[in-house]
Amino acid sequence: MIYKLTGWNLVDIAYVSGMLFLALTIIATYYLAKKIDERLALPAAIAGGLSPWLLYWSFSKMETPMMAFLLVYALLLIANYLEKGHTHRWQWARLITISWLLAAVRPEMPLILGALCIGLAVALWLRYMLCQPIEKVHCKPIFQRALIFSTQMLIVIASLFVFRYLYFGKLFPQPVYAKVSSENLLERITRGFNYISYNMLSGNETLLIFHFFTIVGWNAAILHLIKQRLKTIPLILIMGIVILYEGYIVLVGGDWMENGRFIAHIQPLALLFTGTILLRFKRPIIYWLGTGFLAGLIIFINIHVIGVQRSTGTTITGALAYYQNWAQPYAANFSWSERTNRIN
Repeated sequence: MIYKLTGWNLVDIAYVSGMLFLALTIIATYYLAKKIDERLALPAAIAGGLSPWLLYWSFSKMETPMMAFLLVYALLLIANYLEKGHTHRWQWARLITISWLLAAVRPEMPLILGALCIGLAVALWLRYMLCQPIEKVHCKPIFQRALIFSTQMLIVIASLFVFRYLYFGKLFPQPVYAKVSSENLLERITRGFNYISYNMLSGNETLLIFHFFTIVGWNAAILHLIKQRLKTIPLILIMGIVILYEGYIVLVGGDWMENGRFIAHIQPLALLFTGTILLRFKRPIIYWLGTGFLAGLIIFINIHVIGVQRSTGTTITGALAYYQNWAQPYAANFSWSERTNRIN
């Protein structure tokens, strides 16, 4: 639409929009984490919003940063609705619109969102059953809202599948069928686990340190959710979507592209609890020093590990030579954002 209205270079529009959606993802991650614990918001925005794979793929001109933003923002809206309900119709319209866009942005999302809706209804039913008698007055409306949202979302998802079938003659895009039919299930699962372990737990000592804090944070979040008897709605949503998406990655056998392209979409959620260990410290100075260390660690990973060792682009100094080489008449029609990519 922007291209039709302005006539700007389509590649440049995709490049700039990726940076815009990355910024929106950082903001949405901050507010989603704030619903869990106010002190978790800043470390979560740093770890999740500037996460290595998401930052890398945000400059790819693909749907990755838009998917990440819609995912985080949708969970924020769903959590707000379940906890407080909606007093205005536009709030409900916004929730359904964002959820529909999320379902449409990638082929697998209707299945994942459908499973999330069913799992959410079951989890909040269990929460209602575990509530003390005096708490059931508060738990019941939340469960009822979950049923309303899940039912309407499943109708939206079904309509999306109907549209795909009527328009394309298939329920999923052709690459999905090609991917899942090329190997048997056991081979795909094995490759899926290898894909996750390679991108999350190997390749560099700095990444191992970073993901160590993430694992510690997830364990703390799970223990908190169990201790609170499923009372923290944002935690239920975050854990549900991360588990479902990781399961999807395993079932389809991962991806062939570099730097965790399938993982990048959910990194803001998967890394949201990386700073949880900082909440154990009561003194503000330790919290701020820890947050600074986390920010420095991510900057080092993004520059040294991703930018130098794994990126298909070039460093800033190397880019100058590329621009000089491309300063030829035949290169005039190429986007400036593509001229330093080593693959190109």
